[in-house]
Amino acid sequence: MAVRSSRGRWRFLWVVVLVCTSVAGVVGATKKCEEFKSGKEIMGFVENAHVLVQVDKEFSSNDGKDYDDFCKAYERTIEERKEGLEVGRIYGDKFTKVANKLDAINEDEWPKYVLLKRGTTVADLPTAAIPYTGESKSVNDIIDFLTKEIDMRIGNLVYSIDAMDALASWFMAIQNGNDDDNYANLKKKVIVYTAKLFALLPRKSFQKDNHQIDTLYVKAFDKITEFGPAYVSKHHSRIQKLLEKEDNTLSPIERDELNQKMHILNKFMEPKKIQFEEHRRFCITIGINFLLLLGFFAMVGYELFCWLAQGQTKRGNEETEESAADLANKENSLD
Repeated sequence: MAVRSSRGRWRFLWVVVLVCTSVAGVVGATKKCEEFKSGKEIMGFVENAHVLVQVDKEFSSNDGKDYDDFCKAYERTIEERKEGLEVGRIYGDKFTKVANKLDAINEDEWPKYVLLKRGTTVADLPTAAIPYTGESKSVNDIIDFLTKEIDMRIGNLVYSIDAMDALASWFMAIQNGNDDDNYANLKKKVIVYTAKLFALLPRKSFQKDNHQIDTLYVKAFDKITEFGPAYVSKHHSRIQKLLEKEDNTLSPIERDELNQKMHILNKFMEPKKIQFEEHRRFCITIGINFLLLLGFFAMVGYELFCWLAQGQTKRGNEETEESAADLANKENSLD
């Protein structure tokens, strides 16, 4: 019975792990730029989403860097912010009928960007196809085009995590107080460790961007603890100067990362006293998540202990059986 019970527990544990892995795989799948192979494929996406299509030659003379950079910005954008948008490329010299339907058959205009809004049908084309008509086809220009047409900002990593923002404000309210107060120092340490714990906890999203942003918050806590509150304004000014440089050579992705860092530092520049109700709700949320995490590790530890104990019992039984067999052999030899 003990063996069956142990096997049952292990089966249950593996089911939990597999389910969590499957959910993480589905939820955390990062949308990437497509390589469209037909007009039917494009229209399949248009049923439920806006679609941005780049029409170009298969072996184009341009290096395609702008498109590649845009795709990187698209892939790195938090999933909630790019929900309802698909991006892809189709080769006009290979799929001429599709290029014609998109009113992008003129090779002199390639690479050409065309936006199809959600719900567009084949009968609506090419009239409903919205071309990008700007001379420059840089990442920022295409992003501005999408923002204007469908109110969707791609490549903007500026993102807040409410719990981390609350911790940052709370931390700075204490930091700006009496640093010699032992109780204040203890509270600051508790906040820093709470932030690090929160960064480990699973939330509604398994996306890599969330963990990158968590890491930036935690890094800010560590730096302020090490260098004091002056670190915030000093680092904030440095980033702002980098972003305001006229001869800026930063890529769009680098600009997004700096904007995200500055956004987080802004939260550390807004110290406020946490109200009792906010404090209570936050502590309850963190406490529940911590207990769930602790419970998971406890379950894994218990299963490991049972597995080791079962192995020792099995070895003990085998040794007993071997001793009994040796004794029987000796008795037989005496006879």
